Amino acid sequence: MTPVIPGGNGAKLLRTVVYTDDLVINISGDDMQPQTQDITVAYYDNGMATLSIMNFIMGEGEDGMLVGDIVLDSVPYTESDSVRMSILKNIFITSDNPDAMGNALPEIPVEIKSATSSINYDKLTAVIGIDLEDMYVTVNFGFSDKTNTGEVENGDSDNGDKKEDFVIDNYFATVNGAFLSTHNGMTLLSYANDKMKLTLVDMTVDLGDGDIVIGDVEVEVPATKSEMFYFEGEDTVKIKTDDIYEIGNQTDFARVKVSDGRSKLGMTKVFYEMEVELIDLGVTFTINFGDSLNSVKEIPSLTDNLDDTRVYTINGTYLGDHVDINRLPVGIYIKKGKKFVVRSK
Repeated sequence: MTPVIPGGNGAKLLRTVVYTDDLVINISGDDMQPQTQDITVAYYDNGMATLSIMNFIMGEGEDGMLVGDIVLDSVPYTESDSVRMSILKNIFITSDNPDAMGNALPEIPVEIKSATSSINYDKLTAVIGIDLEDMYVTVNFGFSDKTNTGEVENGDSDNGDKKEDFVIDNYFATVNGAFLSTHNGMTLLSYANDKMKLTLVDMTVDLGDGDIVIGDVEVEVPATKSEMFYFEGEDTVKIKTDDIYEIGNQTDFARVKVSDGRSKLGMTKVFYEMEVELIDLGVTFTINFGDSLNSVKEIPSLTDNLDDTRVYTINGTYLGDHVDINRLPVGIYIKKGKKFVVRSK
C-alpha cells in the first residue's frame, strides 16, 4: 500500500510516481549486490514531496535483513530543467513485521543527499544516507542501465491503476480532407478501468482568416495497457466551451472518432488521430496530434506489422495513402512519423 502523507496544510497532491530500478546498498564502503526496489514519490502543489521506500531489505534471499518502511515527508523540491530534492531529518523506521530491524531502532538521521527526476517525472536517480547507529548505509538508486520508468498514480483515488497527466505537442488540422493548419496544443489524459479519457483543450483551426477555437473536445474510449497505452473508439459528445464565440456553441453534438491512439506509460508522449464531425454544421475536422517528428519517432507502431501508408509533405500537407514514392517530386516527406528524402532521378 503506497503511503499518502500530507505535504502540508491545504496542500493538494499533484501526482504519485512509483519508480522501479536497481538499488545498490553500500555499507561502510562496501557495495552489496544490486536488488530491485520501488521508490514512491508523492508531489504536492506547495513544493513539498513525500519519498517512501517500503519494506526496505538489505540483501536478497535468505541473507536479506528486513529494515522496514523508510518514509520522508515534507521534502522540498524544485523544478527547472529537472526535479530536484534533498533533506536531512530524523525519522522512525517502522514495519508491520515485529522482526524488522527498524522497530528496534530509535529515531535516526536519514539524508536525501541528492534525488533528481526528469522534468516529465519518468526517471529518478537518488543517493540516500541512513545512519543505523553501528553502521552507515548509503542507498544508490536508478544508476543502472535499465529503463527506469515512473508509473504515475492519481493521488485522489484508491484505484492504483489510474493514471492522468497532460501532453503539449503540435497537431495538424484538416477540414473535409483538406489541410488547414498546424497548431501547438494540450491533450489531457486519464486512464482507469480499461478506458482512456482524452481532452483536446481549445481545439483550434485556421480557415484562412486566422485561428478559430472550436472548444474542448473530450471523449472516453476503450484502452489497453501493456508496454504502453493503446486506445481507439468513437462516441457522440457535447463540445465544451467557455466563450460564446467558440464554434462548439453552434452545434448540439459532435461525433468523435479516435484512431491509432498510443501513449507512453509515463504519459510523456502521445499520438492519436481524431475525427470531429460537427453534425449540425456538416463539417468534419481531422486532428493528428503528436504528429510532429520530435514526438512520433520515439513511439513504436500500434502493432509490429502496421501498414501505415500515409504520406505528408514536410509542411504537413497530406498526400494520401499508397503514394508511389518514385513519382514524388524531389523533396523531404513524412511517412510513419519519420522523414525520408526523394532525390533526383
